[in-house]
Amino acid sequence: SQSLMAGYIEAMNTWKADEQELNEKRQSLSIRLEQIQQQAVEDMG
Repeated sequence: SQSLMAGYIEAMNTWKADEQELNEKRQSLSIRLEQIQQQAVEDMG
């Protein structure tokens, strides 16, 4: 039972780390997208 719990906690920690990394990537992507759109607006104007 002890090792099962340890494995569960480890899996949760790994999942949280992955989720955080995904969130950071998604955030930087959306920032990049905004910059590109802003640049496009300026180029047209």
